Amino acid sequence: MNNQTDSQTEGLREQGELEIQSRYRLIEALSSSERKSRQRVEKLQEVVFETDAQGRLLFLNKAWETLLGHPLEASLGQPLTAFVWEEDRAQLAHCFTCENFDHCLEGNSCTEREGTAHPLSPDNAGDCMHPGPLNDGEIRFTHADGSPVWVSLSSIRIDKNLRLGILHDLMERKQAESAIQRANDKLEVRIGERTAELRAANAQLLQQMQERQRMEQELQLAHKLEAVGQLAAGIAHEINTPMQFIGDNVHFLREAFDDLLGLIEHYATLKDTVRKGGDGLALLAAIEAAEASADLDYLREHAPRAIERTLDGISRVCSIVSAMKVFSHPHNDKAPIDINAAIQTTLTVVRNEYKYVAEVDTEFGDLPLVPCHGGDMNQVFLNLIVNAAHAIEAVQESGDDLGHIRIRTSYEDGLVVIAVSDTGCGIPEAIRHRIFDPFFTTKEVGRGTGQGLSMVRTIVVDKHGGSLNFDTEIGRGTTFFVRIPIDDKALSTAVAS
Repeated sequence: MNNQTDSQTEGLREQGELEIQSRYRLIEALSSSERKSRQRVEKLQEVVFETDAQGRLLFLNKAWETLLGHPLEASLGQPLTAFVWEEDRAQLAHCFTCENFDHCLEGNSCTEREGTAHPLSPDNAGDCMHPGPLNDGEIRFTHADGSPVWVSLSSIRIDKNLRLGILHDLMERKQAESAIQRANDKLEVRIGERTAELRAANAQLLQQMQERQRMEQELQLAHKLEAVGQLAAGIAHEINTPMQFIGDNVHFLREAFDDLLGLIEHYATLKDTVRKGGDGLALLAAIEAAEASADLDYLREHAPRAIERTLDGISRVCSIVSAMKVFSHPHNDKAPIDINAAIQTTLTVVRNEYKYVAEVDTEFGDLPLVPCHGGDMNQVFLNLIVNAAHAIEAVQESGDDLGHIRIRTSYEDGLVVIAVSDTGCGIPEAIRHRIFDPFFTTKEVGRGTGQGLSMVRTIVVDKHGGSLNFDTEIGRGTTFFVRIPIDDKALSTAVAS
């Protein structure tokens, strides 16, 4: 019996020892696991902390000292909020009282979320609206040196009395953001300064453009008046010729009028004599002599012709003066003009330049009124006609027949087309690309300034959106084509061409 009891006792003792050994090994394993976990936590760059229900620090890893500079031993047991930047402290302290810590920390209302009641009483639940949201858990802590340290705070409740959290250093990102913000601020300032500079430059450029336009208008007017000046002798001759036969006719008519007055006096004497009962036959001889002196048959034939020639001469002079007035008058604004009439006016002004070297044929088409600067277009026609006359004169020898200048106008696809042709020398191929360059000329000094065709191109292309080109053949002549648009569609076509 005793042996049996002893055997049972020994078995229980051995079983107990095995259980103790097993528990010891379990404790060792748990301790080893905890040590390894602690070692891993200590190696983390993020701050790992544990707090109790009141927010007091129960655990901190070494990253706490690295990030914030506060000693671990002095920090443990202190409220986590004691290390928070003062302006963010109220927010974090409030959130620690909230069941929904993370939801509250992100700036949301924490009075109720998914049916979880706030631990505060219903009477002060309104106070749970915290004083301003944190930016998705971003908060400032206070470094031991007093400077703020931006961190991202994440937390989870382990149980009723324990909360585990992590602080992630955001200083590099915040410094980068701050640097970017400073750069943006500087950039905005620079953009503002540059914008002001550009506005000033734009205003100055606009003023210069206006001044340039004014100078171009003055230059064109000066060139036009210079052309008129160069044509002055010819124009004077054109006026002088009709004035000469007007003068001759007026002298003839004055003498005829004097003879008629003498004859009328004889008639009056005869009338008085007959009325008084005198002998009128004695006066007939004197009347017949006066009639013979006045040569009434000659007067009947030539006086009407003299009057017609005088009126025609006056009309020609008026036409020239009117053409000069129209040609020289500046037109600053666009207005609808009759292109055919403008060409005819220019032909009147420039007649003396071509009448000795060429005959002019005109073939005017049925044109609509063209919105343009009338004075500028007169300048275009003058330059082209004078150039045509000079080109013909360059190949014309003494005794040759007159050359031909042909001017045609037509209306094609919204464009008014003016073609000026001559039977002159043509344009050499070597200089064709330069004929529209300012101050380029092949004429002798005093004959041309090299501004004629350059100005034609400026007026037609730049001011009216038209086109200017030419066909030429050496020894046969040249034709210049001017195309002026009269609507927006035609303008686009002209620009494209």
